[in-house]
Amino acid sequence: MWHYFSHLKGSNTFKPLIYFSEGSTWNDDNPWINLKHLTERVWNPQNADILFLAGKDWLALERSGPLSHNIPIVNLIQGVRHVDLADIRSTFLRNRAVRICVSEEVAECLRETRRINGPLFTISNGIDIDELPVKKEWFQRSTDVLIAGLKNPELARKLADRFRKSNIAVEVLLTSLPRRMLLEKFNQSKIVVLLPYETEGFFLPALEAIALGTLVICPDCIGNRSFCIDGTNCFMPKYSLFEIVHVTEKALSLDPSTRQRLFDAAGKTMMRHSLCNEKNEFLAIMQDLASIW
Repeated sequence: MWHYFSHLKGSNTFKPLIYFSEGSTWNDDNPWINLKHLTERVWNPQNADILFLAGKDWLALERSGPLSHNIPIVNLIQGVRHVDLADIRSTFLRNRAVRICVSEEVAECLRETRRINGPLFTISNGIDIDELPVKKEWFQRSTDVLIAGLKNPELARKLADRFRKSNIAVEVLLTSLPRRMLLEKFNQSKIVVLLPYETEGFFLPALEAIALGTLVICPDCIGNRSFCIDGTNCFMPKYSLFEIVHVTEKALSLDPSTRQRLFDAAGKTMMRHSLCNEKNEFLAIMQDLASIW
């Protein structure tokens, strides 16, 4: 959301404003902390020329009553939960909107529902390279294996036990960290084992870890298929204890030339997922929104 807001803010055409509900957190983890002059104190969608919604923002729109005129709505879709009939997000698909999916996998899931009201676009998530810490060399990294296990703590603990028995220096993350701290953890690790939910919309941490020059081990979670290429820029074992242990031990023993080949492919992946590409594709839609809507 911050990136899309920034894309508009940096343009010569749009002036973005954002509404925060009462009780929102205002500290250094909130990127709008120094931009309060661009925040709205009162939620009044009638005043907007264009509305940008994501997640459950539709509920706030419903509570405000019908719009008095035909305001274009852009809806960012960041996951596949919208196709689950048990999830309230699925009911929003009937609402007219210009939808932007963060991966082609998400877009295809939405198309298969045959319930989409309005045009559908895909803009792959981009990464701001300038926000990343300076990439450490392989020999400078103090942790052999980092397990990001917040979304699957039971498996994370089992993996850590197996690695420790093999005298592998392992660290396990089971709590949420500020993004800058998480990125530094990635940067200190030779291998990052990521345990996503079984289905994700894009799973940005995998791309961030790839960008920081770690060997990434991440099972298939649908939304990572466009940038996680097994054996080319990362490893994608089956989502099981045995398979992840086996692949991780294999990755630790790679010869330098094979490891460098993976890193070279990772660099090419990052070129395709730059924040600049994301910005250009989004602004192209916004500039043509009148005809698209």
